[in-house]
Amino acid sequence: MEKTSESGVFQSFIDQDAGLSAFFSEAVSTLRLNTVLNTEGLVELRSAHLRLGTGEDTRVTDASQIRIAVCLNTGRLSDTGFTGGWVEVDRHTDTGVPFSGFDYPMFREAVEVVKRLHRVVPFVRCIGWDVCVDRSGEVCVMEWNGRQNGIQFPEATQGPCFLGLGW
Repeated sequence: MEKTSESGVFQSFIDQDAGLSAFFSEAVSTLRLNTVLNTEGLVELRSAHLRLGTGEDTRVTDASQIRIAVCLNTGRLSDTGFTGGWVEVDRHTDTGVPFSGFDYPMFREAVEVVKRLHRVVPFVRCIGWDVCVDRSGEVCVMEWNGRQNGIQFPEATQGPCFLGLGW
């Protein structure tokens, strides 16, 4: 749980779900969920992808990450992911764990959490949420991004994801 003080917000350590740790245990994986406020004022999920660390990472970084598209209806990972340099891979480059057949744990619950939170900030039309599920099955919100929210990857791999919004 978060603790607040006059000087910041401090988030406790996340011990990620065992299935996520099997991919790469040294950096907490990030499920990026992009929600939008549609033209009717309703919050919708428009894209989802998993970001995994590699190599010596202690956190997921743009340069070294592996990104895998996630099905919006089922939470199942795509059979194929991409390295930071857009090289196609079907398994984690360090651990060899394949992406095929993996269902993101508590996916529907994670989607509902971010949709509920997006309704609290209706002045932001598109938010990229970084979440992870911990070993106890709790959805942990790590951060939200109103800018640089990572829509390039889902647009390239699953798009168009943001039609009908008047952008």
